[in-house]
Amino acid sequence: MAAREHEYEFAKKRQAEERKLIDEIRRKRACVKNASRFPTEKNIQSKIRNFIRSILSIVTSNYLSVSFANVRGNRPQYFADMKASLYRSQLEKIHLEVSCTLDRIRFAAEGISMAHEVYNLLVLSDGAIESSRESFFSEDEQGVMLEPNFTADFIRKEIDFLEELRHQIENEIKEAQIQEESEEHESAFDSMKRMITEMREDMETKHTQLQMEISNQNERINEMFKVLLEMKKTSSRANEIYEHCEQAPTEDKKDPEEQPEEDLLDLPDDNDLKEYGYYDNSTTSVLNSSDDGIDPKQESYREDQRTLELKERRAEIKEYLKEMSTVPERKISRVDQMRYKDQYLVCAFCLVKGQHYSDSCPSYVSVKSRKKRVRCRLCLDSRHDTEQCRSEVKRCRYCGSKNHDKALCILPEDIDDNYRELEEIQKEIESFDESY
Repeated sequence: MAAREHEYEFAKKRQAEERKLIDEIRRKRACVKNASRFPTEKNIQSKIRNFIRSILSIVTSNYLSVSFANVRGNRPQYFADMKASLYRSQLEKIHLEVSCTLDRIRFAAEGISMAHEVYNLLVLSDGAIESSRESFFSEDEQGVMLEPNFTADFIRKEIDFLEELRHQIENEIKEAQIQEESEEHESAFDSMKRMITEMREDMETKHTQLQMEISNQNERINEMFKVLLEMKKTSSRANEIYEHCEQAPTEDKKDPEEQPEEDLLDLPDDNDLKEYGYYDNSTTSVLNSSDDGIDPKQESYREDQRTLELKERRAEIKEYLKEMSTVPERKISRVDQMRYKDQYLVCAFCLVKGQHYSDSCPSYVSVKSRKKRVRCRLCLDSRHDTEQCRSEVKRCRYCGSKNHDKALCILPEDIDDNYRELEEIQKEIESFDESY
């Protein structure tokens, strides 16, 4: 029994080893079948051509030097506007593109080098003829010779150019970092603190303006009260003079026989009239107006009423001008100091180039005349309407509206008209005061 068990275990181990050996043989046969074959001469030549085409495509399709020149040309403007960080970010973007392009060219060059090595091995193994390799190297691909030395020189020059470009970009990035460190940028806490301070100052300013408006209203009320008192005194004095003038003819309508002869010495002179209170400026004006056939009472009332209306209108204009005191003045000039970037700007109304902005045009001062010259109220163009305008909408510097350009704003004209009206009212009030 023991011998049979021993034979059984031995047979079992032998079967396992045989099965393992059979599996190993099958695996090696599969590896031999799946092993890649040695490339042929045509395969190597097509690989070399493909690598050279990829390098030419990379070289001809990139515009990195042009992009770098454009960004570098705007450096003074970026530094002047305190935007060194934006300038540095654009340079870093171009730097990454240059590095990526260099890596792609280097990888393609390594592929060409490996293909040449395989080609040499193929020639040594008699898989290719030396003459066919020389004839292949005498050909070109898009103007680039396939000869290894020429191809290597071409790739080396392109890599040197990109390396020099990357070195220049790195120097510009360092200068941008130095400029960025010199710029003073406040932190978020400081900006919040500044905003709170500005809001507090604005509230104090508004409070002061409100107090001033209240005091102005009180002054206006006091002025109106004084004017009413003056009108009352003037009307009462005019009534007395009018009653006196009506009583004088009735006293003279006595019987002529009962009246004694007049003596020139008995007639009252100016001093007597002043003594009895009948002679003053109002009396003279009333008498003069009576000679012209105009009722002095009505004339005085009209003048007082007109003076009151003028003073009310003057107060309204002053209040309006005070509210509009923050509106800047429209400057009209033939030659204006223009920014450097606007030196070739053309006036939209008189079409003069580089002398003044459209808002300062002296040939077309009024907004009415300016509107006849343009069709678009936003960009001042005469070729399209406002509804078709695609320009960036900007706020008017006078009224803050986005519905028109600052050159077509009527607010400065309205303010100037109010100033002229205020001068005319002041002159008319002074003339009334002189007549009294």
